[in-house]
Amino acid sequence: MQKIFFTGGSGLLSVNLATLLNKDFNIILNLHKKKIKIKNTKNIKIDLLNNSVLRNFCLRTKPDIIVHTAAISNIEYCETYKKKCRLVNFEITKNISKVCKLFNIKLIFISTDHLFSGVKKFYKESNKCNPLNYYAKSKLMSENLIKKNLKNYLILRTNFYGIGPKYRNSFSDWIINSLKNDKNIFMFKDVFFTPILINDFSDILQNLINKNINGIFNVSGKERISKYKFAVKLAKIFKFRSNLIKEISIKEVKLTRRPLDMSLDITKLKKTIVIKPKSINQSLRYLKKIIKSNFYKKIKSI
Repeated sequence: MQKIFFTGGSGLLSVNLATLLNKDFNIILNLHKKKIKIKNTKNIKIDLLNNSVLRNFCLRTKPDIIVHTAAISNIEYCETYKKKCRLVNFEITKNISKVCKLFNIKLIFISTDHLFSGVKKFYKESNKCNPLNYYAKSKLMSENLIKKNLKNYLILRTNFYGIGPKYRNSFSDWIINSLKNDKNIFMFKDVFFTPILINDFSDILQNLINKNINGIFNVSGKERISKYKFAVKLAKIFKFRSNLIKEISIKEVKLTRRPLDMSLDITKLKKTIVIKPKSINQSLRYLKKIIKSNFYKKIKSI
C-alpha cells in the first residue's frame, strides 16, 4: 500500500480522510496541539518549518504522498496576523515542496475556493485568480510555488463540510448543533458556494491518487447555493425548525473583504475521472445517515 503523510493531522479534513482511507493506505498523521487516535494510523509530531527535520523524516519513513492540509483558515485572523499566516500557509508549503522535489514525493495541496473576486459564477481552474484577502493570497502564493517547482503535484480547490472531531466543529456541525439547541442563526443570502461532503471528497481524492493524476482541479459539489439556502436544506432534512435560520446580507456585517460567489466549475474533474456528483439533498441525507451510524466514534482525542 502507498504511504500517505498528512500535515495538519488533527484537523477536520485530515481526521476524516484518515478514517475513511486507512484501509487502503498506510497513513501517518503529523499532530500539532491536539492528540488523536485513529485505528490503523500512526502519529508523529515534527516541526514542518524545520527543513532538516522534515527532510530526515521523509528519508526515514519514505512517504509516497504528502497531503498538505495544515493551514490557518480563519480569514479575520489571517488579515490581522499576516506574518503568522504567511509562516503557516506559505513557508511550510515551501519546505514541503523542497522535500517533495528532493525525494520525488507526490504533493497534494488543499487549496481554497476564495481565490477569485466573486463577480461571476462557477469559476474554472483556468480563470484568472484575484484574491480579496490575505488568507486567499497566502493560498495562491503556495499554489504558484508548487506549480513553479514541482511536476508531481495535485492542487485541489474546494469547500467541504462533514463531521468534525469533538474539538473542531465543521460548518455543518455548527448549523446542526445550533438548530438542535433551538438557537437562532444568521446566514448570508448573498454569499454563494458549491460545498462538497468530505466523504464525497475522499472518494474523489482516492480516485485521483489511484490514477496518478497531476494538476489543478476544482473538487466541489455540483450545485451553487447560498449559505442561507444550504442551512434551510439541512434543517429540512434533519427535521429542525427552519424558522430559526435568519436571512441576512453580508453587507450588514463588518468583515474582511471576501468573494460573494465562490462557486466552482467541476467540468475538468468530470472529464478526468468517472464521478457521479451528488445533489446537496443527497449529500445531506448521507450526512444524516453517517451521524446516526456513529461511524466517527472510532476517532479518539487524547
